[in-house]
Amino acid sequence: MNTTIWLSLEELQAMTGWKNKKRISAWLHANGFEFINNAIGLPLIGRAQVERRLGGIPSPAIAADKPKTKQLNIAGLNAAARH
Repeated sequence: MNTTIWLSLEELQAMTGWKNKKRISAWLHANGFEFINNAIGLPLIGRAQVERRLGGIPSPAIAADKPKTKQLNIAGLNAAARH
């Protein structure tokens, strides 16, 4: 088990299917991952972000932007229709 904060190049290659750093960056961008490139062009992406996204756990920002669902009050509508 890898416990570094960043995914390794090998992990990025396995996740994206690409070996080229520019292609990896393009894939990450196209799939909505936030990352930065280091001085040699390697995309740095946090392990926690990937685990949240691929593990099905919504990130706090995504969960906050999600609209709240409301339930329809059927009994109230029926009562109003009878009057």
